[in-house]
Amino acid sequence: MYTMLKERKSFSGAVDTSKIEDLVINDMNFLIVVAEDGGSTAAVRIGYQSSKYMIDFLAASNELAKKNYSNYLLLWTLIKKAEELKLDGFECGGIDPLENIGVYNFKRGLNPCLNLNGPLWCYNKSRTITKFLLGISSLIY
Repeated sequence: MYTMLKERKSFSGAVDTSKIEDLVINDMNFLIVVAEDGGSTAAVRIGYQSSKYMIDFLAASNELAKKNYSNYLLLWTLIKKAEELKLDGFECGGIDPLENIGVYNFKRGLNPCLNLNGPLWCYNKSRTITKFLLGISSLIY
């Protein structure tokens, strides 16, 4: 599903799912939640339970998820699981407002007060300049 999502939305993807498959399946700290509608899978979300937080690790969905808002349900399920486990909070993970505005807006809907980490000083309206700055930011940090 993640491969199909990358193709549909034309993005490179955060992880190579073939390389993490065994890790996700065998590490009990990964929590996999699935939304089905009418017998069809609409969305899958993977959370990771660290010592303090539930981390939104990876998500994939299809067009059905856009119709039934299943990603919201799955995210809420992970948030409730973090609360049940008495963790300190829920970490949404990275948001790239320039390359993936849909995910940015989705996660921003949880809380408009974002906790920004990393070299965000380099984000600006020019994608060319941003890509250049992100390339050299690894030399700075």
